[in-house]
Parts: sequence; structure tokens; C-alpha cells
Amino acid sequence: MKKILKIGISVIAVTLMFSFLGCEKNSSEIKEASKIERLENKEEIIVGVGQSMLEKGFDPCKGWGNYGVTLIQSKLLDFDFENNIIKDLAENYEVSEDGKTWIFKIREDVKFSDGQKLTAKDVAFTFNKTKEIGTTFDFKLLEKAEALDDKTVKFTFSAPCSTFIYNAANLGIVAEHAYKDTNTYSSNPIGSGPYKLVSYTQGQQLILDRNEEYYGIKPKFKRLTLVTMTPDTALASIKAGDIDIVNVSEAMAQEKIENYSILATKTMDFRAISMPTIKKSEKLTEKGNPMGNDVTSDIAIRKAINYGVDRQEIIENVLYGYGEVIFDFFDSLPWGIKDEIRKEFKNGDIAKANEILDKAGWKMKDDGIREKDGIKAEFRLLYPASDDTRQSCAEAFAVQCKKIGINVIPEGSDWTEMEKRQSSDACVIGGGQYVRYFTQLNYLNDIGIFRPVADNDGYSTQLKYSKLNIRTNLDITLTRYTQLQLNIFGTFSEHNRPGATIGDIFGALYRTPSGVFPIKNDRYNWAGTTDIGDNPVAMISGTGYARSQQRNFYADMKLSQNLDALLKGLSAGVRIGLDNSAAYWDSNTRKYGYEQAYYDWENKTYSYKNLRNETALNASHSVGASKNHFNLNAFAHYQRKWNRNSLKVMVLYSMDKVTAKGQNKSYSFIDAIGQIHYVYDQRYLLDVSVSGSAASILRPGHRWGFFPAVGAGWLLSDEKFLKTDWLNLLKLRASYGISGRADFANDLYMDMYGAGGTYLFGKTPTKTNGLKITQLALRDLTYEKSHKLNIGIDFRAFKKLSVAMDVFYDRRTDILVSTEGKVSSLFGLPIPKENVGVVDNRGFESDIHWTDFTNRWKYAIGGTFSFTRNKIIEQNEAYKPYEYLRRTNRRIGQIYGYVVEGIYQNQEEIRDRKVVQRLSEIRPGDLKYKDLNGDNIIDSYDQKPLGYSPFPEIYYSLDLNVEYRGVGLYALFQGTGNVSVITNTSGVYRPLSGNRTVSTEYYDNRWTPDHPQAKYPRLTSTGSVNNYSNNSLWVKNGSYLKLRTLELYYTFGKRLLSNLRYISAARCYVRAYDLWCLDRIKTMDPENMKTGHPSMRRYAIGLNLTF
Repeated sequence: MKKILKIGISVIAVTLMFSFLGCEKNSSEIKEASKIERLENKEEIIVGVGQSMLEKGFDPCKGWGNYGVTLIQSKLLDFDFENNIIKDLAENYEVSEDGKTWIFKIREDVKFSDGQKLTAKDVAFTFNKTKEIGTTFDFKLLEKAEALDDKTVKFTFSAPCSTFIYNAANLGIVAEHAYKDTNTYSSNPIGSGPYKLVSYTQGQQLILDRNEEYYGIKPKFKRLTLVTMTPDTALASIKAGDIDIVNVSEAMAQEKIENYSILATKTMDFRAISMPTIKKSEKLTEKGNPMGNDVTSDIAIRKAINYGVDRQEIIENVLYGYGEVIFDFFDSLPWGIKDEIRKEFKNGDIAKANEILDKAGWKMKDDGIREKDGIKAEFRLLYPASDDTRQSCAEAFAVQCKKIGINVIPEGSDWTEMEKRQSSDACVIGGGQYVRYFTQLNYLNDIGIFRPVADNDGYSTQLKYSKLNIRTNLDITLTRYTQLQLNIFGTFSEHNRPGATIGDIFGALYRTPSGVFPIKNDRYNWAGTTDIGDNPVAMISGTGYARSQQRNFYADMKLSQNLDALLKGLSAGVRIGLDNSAAYWDSNTRKYGYEQAYYDWENKTYSYKNLRNETALNASHSVGASKNHFNLNAFAHYQRKWNRNSLKVMVLYSMDKVTAKGQNKSYSFIDAIGQIHYVYDQRYLLDVSVSGSAASILRPGHRWGFFPAVGAGWLLSDEKFLKTDWLNLLKLRASYGISGRADFANDLYMDMYGAGGTYLFGKTPTKTNGLKITQLALRDLTYEKSHKLNIGIDFRAFKKLSVAMDVFYDRRTDILVSTEGKVSSLFGLPIPKENVGVVDNRGFESDIHWTDFTNRWKYAIGGTFSFTRNKIIEQNEAYKPYEYLRRTNRRIGQIYGYVVEGIYQNQEEIRDRKVVQRLSEIRPGDLKYKDLNGDNIIDSYDQKPLGYSPFPEIYYSLDLNVEYRGVGLYALFQGTGNVSVITNTSGVYRPLSGNRTVSTEYYDNRWTPDHPQAKYPRLTSTGSVNNYSNNSLWVKNGSYLKLRTLELYYTFGKRLLSNLRYISAARCYVRAYDLWCLDRIKTMDPENMKTGHPSMRRYAIGLNLTF
């Protein structure tokens, strides 16, 4: 089978333009060359791509992956090969009735390529950062993204945003911990996608390795090398057999090359000319680039070109017939109007073109170029120098314009320069969206990193993974207004690991001191001691193996229908999906045997004591999870504009049903949503939405929930009384809505029975087995609800200052909480929970930035600040004899503990103190606690709130960028406040307790009789409940202010590079990460108090060259 991999980015530029060619006969054909050699047998492939793909780095917040696959990052949602939206990171999502709140639940098994877990905080950070940067994505309506917990992220909008679902399917998620600034991240991205970065040379080469942490379908190729190529270098590479896959031009497609095949793919790709439509002006664009053109601004010039250029001739001579004449981007689409235009439009009508120019006063001169009012009919036409097809189009276009007296000067450039000049010079542009259809078969065999793994006969203990994938996609245009899409995908995978889990193996590395014993002793047996039995290498090689197999099958169908014939502005569609998955487990595990060595110093000999014998392999086989998922979506959209009114209406019905193996594992959800978005006079906005949701996990008759929402906005800056030159935007907005969630366990509304032991019956009592209630029904189970009020203001002035401020109040009600505080423990039955929990959240968020530039200076400064405080209002808390013990009316996650008054210095002090500490045996050097209730006993009644919770109430940042004539400085500060951490890191603050290590910090500051004023209590190898319970010594202020990124750079000017033939841009820099931190912890990073990978200060010196 010939394998074809297509990697590309298609761009649609929306401008006033004259387009001259586009889609092939029914669509243009893009040519690709691919080796006939079976690519499925290769682990590494080389792909040739255009320079623009590798020119600007890989930051999704700046647009990377927006028009194609991200490769490095994963997304909340994604598109399948029929452009249907599917779930990626998201397990599910819900939209509030007013359309202003979107809540996504994300997977819990996702890790970034550096091993750190992806959480909702990373998702929120990505969207907030993208909004802040404000480049590719339009997030004007997005007020904020926030993480409610590790797997829940909430998006709040100032108005309903129906297009957000597409943003969620296009924006790759970045790792907050790795995102120091966009320049750094662009060249060194950390993501959770199928590939991870190995090396990157800007504009030249990108090497990606398969991301073994990837949760999804592992890609077939272990290594992917992307190399930028011009058409000439691509042809040479193909002939030399140095490349596997590459896009080729129509001209190259005429050649026959041994061992390669050509694939023609239908597209909606186009080539066009964009021309400025305003006169040359002293004013600059917002980015400081020139505006206007005195020639193309004349409508007569543009009309004459539109009539005079023969598009078909360009198709035949430049594109070798691969194309079709179009007059608009959408001519080849079902709603295109090309037939109507062609009836009145003659392609290549030179006589008509000359007539238009003559009437407009453009006089033909002796040199064959027209002139008007001293201005020659002459302009430059920019094209990317690396694109032969665009160059040929530009040259052919110039030849045809010369026939009507217009002198077009083609000029090769790069994309960056074209972007700067596109408002003053004409440009050859192009783009489109591929119509994708194919059948694909992939096989992956990935061998892991463990050693040794071949010590056992008949099986391997390697951490390895293999997968077989098969995919078939089909996109059918049934009629001009009806589209049918089909997708089938199947996968079979196998995962192998040692009998010990990965967590146990790496955990052993932290628990076992280095050099404490050899891996194997002189007798080639596993080594250990009576005190330390964890041998990490033995856990890899000597614990047998565990193997799982997974089978998945996915199929869906989508039917879309334009209903303009019935009612203009109306469309509808339906989608049906069916998924099936099943797992199988096979394991043969055992415990490894190990010995302890003893040395006889007198005889200088070793003896050995067996501490554990190796056990036999224990075989286990089982069928794991098995489930079917059925999804049905039906929708209708209607939009209409009249006079000064604009109306959009959306109705959606959705059903999800999961049938799973085992008891109480199946469930289903139904949502019926209606949304209305109304705008009057482009200033007054009103949004109303109503959602009805049903969940099978609720009691019949009580399964439906009703969730309304309403929002309003007022664009004050468009009012006549506020119309000024300095005010760019002033908008007030407010919204209130209710949303609900019901992701509880199944069958909570039912009484459940289980084995009840034995009962005695009859005159002669005999034992009889019986039943008992194991779960009392929760009859009033209902949705947990969020009642949120949001008031905000958006302000922009002087085209430099931007301000956004929001205040919000969010009351969470009907939270499912325990009833143990209401029912006695003597009740005798399991006590059901109930929906009575209430939590209040309120806060403030702001974002202020100032950006300015002159011809020499550029600077930007800004910051963000947010404050959020929550309070538990009701949680069915059990009776507490003292108010300070109560969790109600305090923060979620509030830390409780004992108040330390000092350290006991001697046994007399312990004996003479009237207060008795009962937590554990007390010795000199142990902590002394405060008796809060005055009963002369230290017990659980003497714990009080300490500090804050581990979740910061305050987040803030400050960024600064200053540049003068190419020399620049960038700094980013980030900080948190109102947060506490528990310093309980094993081996650092918990020495010799569950481990055999002690830190220098603890050892140097421990209590001893000679060091009575110590910071920490005495050392003990047996642990101490008294010393290591939560207390005021271990609860620390976790606030910090960090200099995340500091960079000094220089960008070489064009004049300096003018003599360097092959270098078009150059930039050198010195960069530092996490250079400075102001905090109260000192010993450890307050962001990283665990025993995982330590935080590191990093430096980089670099030179970026663009050829």
C-alpha cells in the first residue's frame, strides 16, 4: 500500500480583492509525491514542507495549528476527517442556557511530554494567554477562563459565543509551567499531543519524536522530520530518494520519478490577487506599517484588471490545467454564484478593460504604460519567493496586465515582509480547506526505556506499546444543499510492563538512599536489607509482567441540510455516532527474592542472609471494561437581519447513552437547548437561553432540570454623546444564569441490598443466609447548581490602553454532601448523601495593558490581577463543641492543625506541665502544643484553622517589553497570594519517616540538648505522630513573586543583512528562566513541594537565523 501523509496549513485571507483562479475541475488538485516503499514498515520519515510552516514557532496562543494539526499539543475538542467536532481532552462539556458559560470536564490521564500532569489550570491559562496576546483567535467575548478543580474548566463570555466550539477544537493547550513567554515557548514547546519536540531550527527543520505520554492513538511513526524546501530542493531530494513525502507543484507533477507515486487531492484551494483599495496615506496601520496605494485605489484599475486578465490562460500555462476559473472564494462551494456571474462576465475581455481605463482618464503613453494626473499605472505585486507557483502566477498576471497598459512589477519576498506591506502593495494570496477522504492502515511497535528486561525466559518486562489502526473516511455531497459525512475507525493495542507498577518503581528511587546496597551481590542475587526492601532494578526485572489489550471501534454519520428554500437563514442537521471499546488483562507476576550481605571484619569474608524467597509466577486473566456509546445530535439554526435589528436563534437536542459491562455502569443524558441572541443598532445586546437537561442517574419523574440565563450589553462608545477620537471602546455588560451538573454515581436514588450474614429462625434455631440494606435511596437527588452574576466593563483608549474588569458572585447550591452530621452513627445503616451543600464564590478580575511605539522605540507594559474567595455556607457538618473546629463558613480546603508553642527541652518540663499531649509518646525535643479549649489535654479538639488553603486567592502578573532599534528587553513577573503550603516533603521535612534520608536543612536545624533553640523537633527513625501532625510549624505562607522570564535580545536590521545572500532575518538573545523568587519557604520552591522533579533555574544563549 502506498502511504501518503499530508501536512499543511491553509489560509483564507478576507480582503477586498480580485481573484483570478482557484478550484480544480470541481476543485483544484494538490500534488504530492510519496515513496512506493511501504511507509508502514518505517519508524522514521522525512517530510518536505513550505517554509511558512516552520517560520514562526509552535505557540498555539499565537496561531500555531489553527489551520491544521498541532502535532505537539492536544486540544479540548478536535475535528475528525469529515470536519466533525469530536472530543479530545474533553470528556464532556455543557453550555449554559444563556450561552455565556461553557464548562468542560477534561480527562485525568493526560500528561505533558515532560511528564507533568495536564490539569484544568493549563487549559484556563492557554485561553487567557491567547486572549491576552490577541493574534489569530478572536476572544473579544471571552471574559475569562478559570479552573474550578483539576479536571473542570469554566469559560465565561460577555455574550453568547456559538463559535467558541470551533476555537476549542483549534486551540492547542500549552503547559503553564513551561510557558515563560511566547518567544521561549514557540521555540521549545511542551505539549500533550502525539509528538514532542527534539530539535528546531527556525525556518529550516523540525524534528519530532513520538510522545510516549500521549493518551490518545499513538502515531505510527516514531520520528517525524519536517524540512523546509523550495520546489527545486524538493525535486532534487525526491530524485535522490532523501525524502519520503513532499508537496509538489503542478509543474513538478509532470515528471515521472522512479519509486515515487503522485497523489492528486481535491481541495477548495485558490490563488488570487489582493490589492489595496485606499489612496496612499501618511497614516500607518495599528502595527506601524504603511497604508494605501495611489494606483490600485482607483476602482477603474481594479475593474479593468478584473475584465482584462484571462484566468483560463493562466490555468493552462501555469497550473497545467489543474484548476477552474472562479470570481470569488466560494464559487466552488454549494452556495457559490459563479454561474450567475459568468452569464454577464466575459473572461479576458481586453476591449472592455481598455474602455474602462480610457473613460477613467488613464491615457496610454509611448512606453505602453498608462498614466493619469502624473501617476503611472504601475504597482508592485508581492509573492513568497519560496513558492514557484505563486511566482509563476505573478509573472503571468503581469504579462496580461501589460496588454491593457498596466505595469505590474513582481517582487519575491517572505511572509513576514508581505504581512507588513499587504496594505500598501498588491499580493498573491491563496488558501482553502481540504476535502479529506482516505483509507489508512497503521502499525506501531514502541519499545520502552527499562533495563534489564531480558533476564527471563519466555517474556519481557519492558515498558512497551504496540498498536494497529485502521481508518476509513468518506465525505459525500448529495446535493448542492445536502452533505453526508461517514467515518469509521478501529484500533487494537497492547501494553506491556513489569509486574511492579510504574509508580512503585519510581517511588522506590525516592525511598532508597543511593549506594545503600548493590543491585546484585557477589552471588548474583538481588540485594537488599532488613530495613530497605525496595530494589528498583529488581522491581523492573524480577516481578514478572502485566499485559493489557484494548479494542476500540468508532463509527458516526452526519447529515447537514441548508433550508433556505423553506425559510431564508434556516439550516438543520443530525449526527449519529456509535462507539464500542473493550479491554483484556493478562498478567504473570511474582515477588523477587533478595539477600542481605554481612561482612566478617576479622576473617574478611562475606556471609548472606536470605530475606525473601522468589515466589512463583501468579497467572491472572480477566476481561476489563467494556462499553458501548451512542450519541445523537439534532440542531437547527436561524438568523435574520432587518433594519437595525439582528437576530440569531439556535435549537439543539443532544442524547448520550453509555452501556457498560457490569452492574450500575450504564447511564444516559439528554439536553434540549434554545438560545436567542438579539442586537439592536449594533449597540444594545440581549441574550436569553433556556436549557432542559435530563440524566438517567436521577430518579424517574425527577430527571429533568431547567436552567435559564439572561445577559445584556451596552456599547457606550458607539453612542453619539461619547463619540471621541481617543475613546476606542467602552462596553458595559452584565449576566445572570443558572447551570447544572449531575455527574454522580449510578442508582443513588434506589435502595440496594447485599449479603447480610446469617440469621437464626425456628424453635430450633438454625443459621440461614439473608440480605441487608447496603444503600438507602436518595429520593430527592437533583442537579448541583451554579447561580452566577457577572458585571464587567471593557475599555480601550488612545489605541494604546486596554482595560478589562469584572466582578462576580457565584453561589453553588444543591451540592451533594454527607449527612453524617445529621444522623447518629448508631443508625445501623449506610447513610445517604443529600443535595444541601452551599458554597459562595465572589471575586474580582482585571487586566490592564499599555502598548506604544515610534519609529525607533517600542514598549509595552501591563499586568493582571485576580482575587477569588469562597466560603462554605452549608455542608451538613457534624456537631463541633467549639466554633473554631467548624469547617462551615470557612474556605474550601482550609488547613487545620495544632498551634506550636515551643519545644520540650527536658523530661522535667514534660512532667511538670499540667497539659497532657496524647497524640503519641512525648520526649525531649518534641513539639509543645497550645491547649485551645482549656481541658489540659491536647487532642483533636485543639486544632484550629491555620493560614489559608492550598489554593491561592490572589494571582497577579506584570510584563514589560522595551525595544530600541532592535535591542530589546523582556521581563515577566508572576505571583500568588493568600495561599498556604504544608511543608511535609518526605526526606526534607519528614526525615527517616517512611524513608531513610534526611536533608541538610533539617539536620542542621534539628533539636538537640546542645541546640535548644532549634527550628525543627528531634530526629527519630520511628516517626512521631505528635511532631508530624499538621501544625503551625509546618503550615507556611506559600505566596511568591517570581521573575519567570528575563530576556535581552537584538534583532538585526535589513541593512545589516543586505550583503548576506542567504539570510533574510537574524536575532540573537540571552535568556533566563525562574531567575529570582521572593518567598517565605527558602528551602524549596513553594510551587513544587513534592518529591518529584525539582524546580530549576535555566539559561539560554541563542541565535535565530532565517534563510
